[in-house]
Amino acid sequence: IVMEVFFILKSFWGLKMYYLFDTLLIIFLLLMAVTASSSIAGSYVLLSAEDYRWQWSSWGGGAFTGFYCFLYSMFFYEYNTNISGVVPTVFYFTFSLFFSSLLAVLCGALAYLASSIFVKKLYTNFKSD
Repeated sequence: IVMEVFFILKSFWGLKMYYLFDTLLIIFLLLMAVTASSSIAGSYVLLSAEDYRWQWSSWGGGAFTGFYCFLYSMFFYEYNTNISGVVPTVFYFTFSLFFSSLLAVLCGALAYLASSIFVKKLYTNFKSD
């Protein structure tokens, strides 16, 4: 995922064409699968410890991907761009914050949805004698 973020940032800020859309789709599907499965595992651990507050932790675990993407874009700005001036710098960080926030909301929503479905399936199949 880090390599794809690097290539996307390099193509956008280097004014080059990004043409690996099939690879991007595969990486995106892998990101969604890993986000959902790690959210389900985290929710299971919380429920095993009898902690009923799994909702925010499942969303936060998925949304952390966007925070990590923003940290990487700060690293990319420092070491891989030649942007100088206040306006281009503000534009770069505004764009990066918007993209990272969008990714955080997307991954957080997917993580919450996966955990919610898991918890509902878990408790509908649970029989109390």
